[in-house]
Amino acid sequence: MKRLTPAFKRFVVLRNPVSTNAEQVQRRIQELHELFPETLMDIIETSAAGKDGTRRRLSRHAHLLGPHTLLCIGGGDGTTNLAVEWLVQGKGVPAAARKTPILPLWGGNANDLAHMLNGVMYRGRLKRLFAKAKIVKVYPLQCHLAEQNTEPRVHVAVGYIGFGITAAVALQLNAAEHRHSRWRTVPGVRFIGELITLFQTLLGSTSFAIEEKGNVRHLLERSYVNGSRMGKLRPIATRLTDKTFIETDVHRKDRHVFAIWRWLKESMRPRPTHKISKSSTFSCRDTLWMQVDGEPARVAKGTQVTVSRSAKPFYALSTQTGKLRS
Repeated sequence: MKRLTPAFKRFVVLRNPVSTNAEQVQRRIQELHELFPETLMDIIETSAAGKDGTRRRLSRHAHLLGPHTLLCIGGGDGTTNLAVEWLVQGKGVPAAARKTPILPLWGGNANDLAHMLNGVMYRGRLKRLFAKAKIVKVYPLQCHLAEQNTEPRVHVAVGYIGFGITAAVALQLNAAEHRHSRWRTVPGVRFIGELITLFQTLLGSTSFAIEEKGNVRHLLERSYVNGSRMGKLRPIATRLTDKTFIETDVHRKDRHVFAIWRWLKESMRPRPTHKISKSSTFSCRDTLWMQVDGEPARVAKGTQVTVSRSAKPFYALSTQTGKLRS
């Protein structure tokens, strides 16, 4: 079969054994073996100790990475985000390792980056992917959190960052009772359950206050979107490799389902009315929750938030190069 240029000398698979569709990931790993029987393959499992444990495992294998190694992500958007954040800003990561291209294997629930890079994937299409795909450079979003009396935190987001409603939804979807529910194993039923969770969260949402350019604003949601999907919603009217990102707000006065549906619909217009940004800064007047690629995190009152493009890119294998406008 036709090989990529440059040809990959090794596959490293970061596999989350408890992610949604973990069995499907295992089939794709086997397919890689069959397509490239002579290519070296190493499998790293995510750590039960959490993100820090997984980062340490990646660091121990950093010598295997580089431009001629393909890092396959056998997990969902959270696992993908962890890998990208480590590649972009991890401490002590060798310069060659930072140039490692990634390939998400559609192993999670939403799989937003996997779909943006390579569309919908069914079993048996990896052969066509490897014959067609090219390596693209993507500059992710970067969220700098300057909290009072503590060291600043920096989060990297492949696709989106949200404060308010989307963070509350992410918090509910990541709760143990939700993740371990039996209905999550049934795709159609899982989607209905997620919609129910979404609308229950919307109806129970509360506003938060931010200070921006000297003005206090009361919002239900502040979102930053890079790419064409956000939590399975598509197509958002921006592309993964655009040099700008979309900034959207839902105001306190819009606290009803129809207004929020209008906000979602507006996000999908080819020419949205939302603000096109290169950088955004505000201060939190309340303690609130944020989500980064669907992973929730708490933000303390008084934190100054700055969202911009990362100065450092990550690299990915993609068949959607025209649509990405790389």
